[in-house]
Parts: sequence; structure tokens; C-alpha cells
Amino acid sequence: MSYEYTKKHLIEVRVRRDGTLNGDDIANELDTVVKEQCSLLDLTLQDFCDTINLLDARYFDKIKHDVWSLQRSIGTRELETEGEVVW
Repeated sequence: MSYEYTKKHLIEVRVRRDGTLNGDDIANELDTVVKEQCSLLDLTLQDFCDTINLLDARYFDKIKHDVWSLQRSIGTRELETEGEVVW
């Protein structure tokens, strides 16, 4: 399978007269890019879970905790313990 790639400018930063980049702009823009990619990954994981659940609910019961731990790792799923929601 071959993919056709396009270019995308991910961050926009201010440049000082001496050519140095604004560190706050870099941090803020990178944080935005990471959150966007985590959101896309979360949607992919959700689609994967939905598909597996439709095909074989027993297998889904075996893998759901692994997928959910991935979602918690990227910050898109809440941790539920004793009825409390913990981020």
C-alpha cells in the first residue's frame, strides 16, 4: 500500500530580529499538534474497538482493557475507580 503525502505547516512562531524563535510560540503550537494527534488516535482506537466488538464480543472483552489503557495514556479516556472519575 502506498501513501501519497502532502506537506503541512504544523507550527507558526514569531521570529525576533536576531533570528531566534519565540519559545512560548513553539511550546504552545507543539502542544496543540500533540493534542490534535491524540484526538485522531483516539478516534482510530474507538473505530477499532467498535469493529472488534461487532465481529467478536468475547475477543473485545479480552482486549478492551489494553485499548482503554492506551486511551488513558494519551489522555482521552477517564480512569474510573470506585465510582469516581480520575484524570
